[in-house]
Amino acid sequence: MDQTFVVWKAPEDTQIKTVSDPEVIIGSDINFSEGFLIAPYENSASKIFMKGKIQNLELPEIMDNYKSSNIRGPVNDVSYQEVVQKAVRRIDAGEFQKVVLARVKKKTLPKEFRVSDLFGYLVSHFPGAFVYCFGVKGEIWIGATPEVLIQSHKNSYVTYALAGTKSYQKKSEFGSKENKEQSLVRNYILQKLNELNASNIEVSPLREHNTGNLIHLINQITFNHSDVQKVINSLHPTPAVCGYPLKEAEEFIRENEGIEREYYSGFLGPVYTSEKVNFWVNLRCLKTDLKNLIFWAGAGIVKGSMAEEEYSETELKMSTLEGFFTSEKPM
Repeated sequence: MDQTFVVWKAPEDTQIKTVSDPEVIIGSDINFSEGFLIAPYENSASKIFMKGKIQNLELPEIMDNYKSSNIRGPVNDVSYQEVVQKAVRRIDAGEFQKVVLARVKKKTLPKEFRVSDLFGYLVSHFPGAFVYCFGVKGEIWIGATPEVLIQSHKNSYVTYALAGTKSYQKKSEFGSKENKEQSLVRNYILQKLNELNASNIEVSPLREHNTGNLIHLINQITFNHSDVQKVINSLHPTPAVCGYPLKEAEEFIRENEGIEREYYSGFLGPVYTSEKVNFWVNLRCLKTDLKNLIFWAGAGIVKGSMAEEEYSETELKMSTLEGFFTSEKPM
């Protein structure tokens, strides 16, 4: 088969989609046409665009025929909790208000693993998530992300201010830490939209968003703008995946996180026309070379964050995909 593919299932779709016979375009500035866009965390890095006709797909087993190469990308051995403690000290010193710190976990791939089985598991267990799988450059990426970056909706656009995490199984309330973390994201997005002279901005009441095994705080934000690519370039990365203020948080991540994020916390999704898009932030994901698995997860660090709790939050987020490989699959 062609050594590049993409399949996905959006919450609003009734069928799995793919791009047939995609033409692969790589670059930092891509003109939108029909296809599927994959953008890394780093805004300046090259994006991948699979250009082609979007079609329904009946047999997603095409994922299992992919030929892979050795996995790339360093896995850090720095102590995540030590980096969190360092971030809290810098926050207390007034250098920034929030930073999102990611970590990775590497595991050996189980025998008789089928990518299509994991894809089907994610579709059935996380109906409110954007479930995707793509193969490119000798790697397979797969995920079930709950977070919209930007969607076309009738004659307007929709984005979400999503942050704060708790387990669905635990009936605890969101505290001040989670509410502050989420408000930073909401206020930042509104600031950017106002700077872009977006019109008809509307913010929904704050609510809880259940993604299957996790619950987040969320505001839906609708707006109008004539240049969706300009909006995307301004919004990404938001404080939900980087921090606030952005420059100071990015610098701390670059100097202390110790991993290459690659496509984790970037964004991806289908493009139907130059104005009709459906992009999601790439969270709850893993990559594999069909020999090893690498899981990503991050947590938002603010004043009062506790290192052990933040580490536990990343474990909880990784369980979205890890659950497939255990006997106790998350609901």
